[in-house]
Amino acid sequence: MRDVCEFLMENYYSKYPIEGLTADILNQTLERFSNRLIVIHDRGRIVGVAVFVLLDDNQTWMVRDIKDIDIPRLVDMLESCGENLHFLIVATKGYKIIREGLRVAVKKHNPRTISWWNPTTTRFHNYKAK
Repeated sequence: MRDVCEFLMENYYSKYPIEGLTADILNQTLERFSNRLIVIHDRGRIVGVAVFVLLDDNQTWMVRDIKDIDIPRLVDMLESCGENLHFLIVATKGYKIIREGLRVAVKKHNPRTISWWNPTTTRFHNYKAK
């Protein structure tokens, strides 16, 4: 899990820092919620990582108000098991890797909807998957 943590620190949190987030805190969180990760490898190297949540219809409001997510709400989201897949973090080396990760998520979880915010949280993407 340490290599996934390093990839995220270099390719996501270096661009979109969170105050107080350390590699140790991120690593502990990733280990606890490893079932909410998609990791794409190419020739033995990590080229993409996505962190997602599965929300039920009553919880989807949480991702629309992303600017006010605190740690307890984030843990609730990570522990949930609904039919709506929302990507919290997507860090990749290219667009094709995003598509590959999306295919993996849809095949594995068969979500009703798929959503994500752009990195600056100015645009919310929400699509029906079924």
